[in-house]
Amino acid sequence: MPKKTNSTTARYKPRKTRDLPVLVCPSCGRQCMTKSGLTLHRMSRHGYQPTRAHTSQRDECEETALHLLSCPTLHPLRVQFAIVDDVPLMKLCFSKRLAQFLIAVERNYTMP
Repeated sequence: MPKKTNSTTARYKPRKTRDLPVLVCPSCGRQCMTKSGLTLHRMSRHGYQPTRAHTSQRDECEETALHLLSCPTLHPLRVQFAIVDDVPLMKLCFSKRLAQFLIAVERNYTMP
């Protein structure tokens, strides 16, 4: 009679610890299996303070479309989308360029 195998052992081979990637502490050389483990080790043993993402500052800048068209911070993006000051506002309002510009502002820029 043939021996039955467990369905999980037939499909998956257990990984050996030595096959997994290792993260090394730059201060002491300790090896950790996960990025969070390395971060926790560095924080508790070496006083490491991870840099955090900047919180949004959008509420400090007016987000009306009219303001975004004149905001000095967004000048490079306006140039990229060929939105120049001499185009009449009514013509620009229904253009595809303005829609693409506003989408790019939403995705890429944190307002000053």
